Amino acid sequence: MELTERIKKCIASFYDNYKESTLVVIANTRSDTVKYSKFDLDTADEVEFFSESEFDEISIQGLRPIKLFSTYYFNELDFIKDILDGKFDLNKVLVFNMARNGRKQGKKSLIPSFCDLLKIIYTGSNAFSQSLCRNKYVYTQFLSVHNLHLPETFLLNKKSWQHRKPITKFIIKPVAESGSIGVSETIDFASYLDTQSITHINNDDMLYQEYICGDEYEVPLFISKESIFPLEPMQIISEKKILDVNTSNSNSYKYKFIENRLLSSKMKKIAILVAKLLKIQNYGRVDFRINEHGEPVIIDISTTPYLSKNSSFYENFHKVGLSYTNLFEYILALSVAK
Repeated sequence: MELTERIKKCIASFYDNYKESTLVVIANTRSDTVKYSKFDLDTADEVEFFSESEFDEISIQGLRPIKLFSTYYFNELDFIKDILDGKFDLNKVLVFNMARNGRKQGKKSLIPSFCDLLKIIYTGSNAFSQSLCRNKYVYTQFLSVHNLHLPETFLLNKKSWQHRKPITKFIIKPVAESGSIGVSETIDFASYLDTQSITHINNDDMLYQEYICGDEYEVPLFISKESIFPLEPMQIISEKKILDVNTSNSNSYKYKFIENRLLSSKMKKIAILVAKLLKIQNYGRVDFRINEHGEPVIIDISTTPYLSKNSSFYENFHKVGLSYTNLFEYILALSVAK
């Protein structure tokens, strides 16, 4: 069955079975996610939250046309409190989870874990996979055992810097951040031997990682109980060699479909294997760079990739005539059968 028809059929079946449900959207935004006066929360940097324009696009153009009664939460604790206070029929709640508040490595696992405990249906991966894919060092070492291509990667702190293996070109990035937060520019090892000049290293562990110089690609994935199917890989087009946090936040990059079918097929097969090994559920994304031998190298994995219109998910849907709302409907349709 053609992809477009399969997706439309799945969405239609979803509405047949869940038309009486309440859609609960949980997301963190820079303007609406507030700090609580009662608690000293370890709140994430606002740069990781949706901007007002980003969330307006997602909520107004993507989510609002969904044919379900909907309500929104911008703080995870507000949602949890209302559930515990009995404000919802738990058998009729569907959670679209985009929550990411906090600083610890397990921060994206709060809502999945809570929902699993109360048997509430939610989008995205479970608490285990969310936390596993959050720690770049752990999943890099795990996937390397399965003979997948990944950059040489080491844990790094100020005490261990002088003992690091020399890598001609490298980058430094946090072990457990997303959205390009804390990612350095490419660095020459020879010019960075003086530990006093390493401004990216703080008291927390960072990653010291080989820089892969080739083009960067994304492979968006959908995961159902029966199968894992990748959409078409897309090349990221940017003036910057590395997508830093400013480039990411300003959407100063574009996407391009690739014509190299052999490379596309290789990346799809690897992305499917990664999703299987890391137990990713519902939807996700695997990012690659191409090394000097023309081989795709895994550089990042996301269990909660952004779903703005400037995304590889939307570009794939738009290409085959599916709407922005169809993207959110399809994720929901797959989530009810996890």
